[in-house]
Amino acid sequence: MNAGLPRILVMSFATLLGVVLPVSVAESATYYVDNRIGSDGYTGRSALPAGAGAGPVRTIRAGLNLCRQGDTLVIVNTGDVYHESLQLYGERHSGQPFGNFEIEGNGAVVSGLRPIPPSAWTFLGDDLWTANFYRKGHALLVADGQVVPKHVLADPTDLKPLPTGHFTTVRGRLLYRGGLDDRPPERDFAFAAEDVGITLYKVHDVTIGNLTLRNFRIDGVQAADSARRITLRNVTVEGNGRAGVALKGVASLAAFGGGTSGNLEQSIRIEGKAATIAVDEFEYDVEPTVLD
Repeated sequence: MNAGLPRILVMSFATLLGVVLPVSVAESATYYVDNRIGSDGYTGRSALPAGAGAGPVRTIRAGLNLCRQGDTLVIVNTGDVYHESLQLYGERHSGQPFGNFEIEGNGAVVSGLRPIPPSAWTFLGDDLWTANFYRKGHALLVADGQVVPKHVLADPTDLKPLPTGHFTTVRGRLLYRGGLDDRPPERDFAFAAEDVGITLYKVHDVTIGNLTLRNFRIDGVQAADSARRITLRNVTVEGNGRAGVALKGVASLAAFGGGTSGNLEQSIRIEGKAATIAVDEFEYDVEPTVLD
């Protein structure tokens, strides 16, 4: 169901501020993540190593483990991609009356990709190659930095319709049709190992800013089960296996700046009669999908 897009609001930034964005007015603890100079054994309370265990943590996951309600997590943009995902759950990763729980990305990129070693490919003949994966369902394949088109077979037992340069999945096995000059072991292939870029589950009053989320198996951002008053500020979500931004159940989210593109199925996915999204200058390449 897409008619009318009844739960997608296009609003001005001022209106968003007045309706869904709480204002942070009090101090909160700040933790730092740096995937070059950080260590998950550090305290995370300083941006630079300072002796006696002080310094930034190395992974976003470790930083979130340190955070408490109303805190701020600062991700340092080192120029190196963060190959992981973010999970925000419950009151621990929610805001307080005095301010939001905040994640500042500083333009960093978070990716769900993992490389496919050349030895993982098996040639089947007729330009077909296969690689086994441990997850079924949605799949995402990237070659030389570009998302590979996915082809859905009408008959999984008949592989002839699979076009050159496309992939498909059959019972958890990935199949790719190459060509004379297209041999997967000789190219830079990667697959989406992480399911969701940012999971927001039963959290409230959260602001996430200046972050790029790319190449996750299912969704770039997923808000579900009473995730409410979530704000995305200049967040870019691209090239995911299902949707860029997905909302389910009683979830509400506002996005201004940034956008989503190049996802295999949907740009914005809204599932459930109570889920809502408000957007202001948030760009998307495909009209949002509303599923009751």
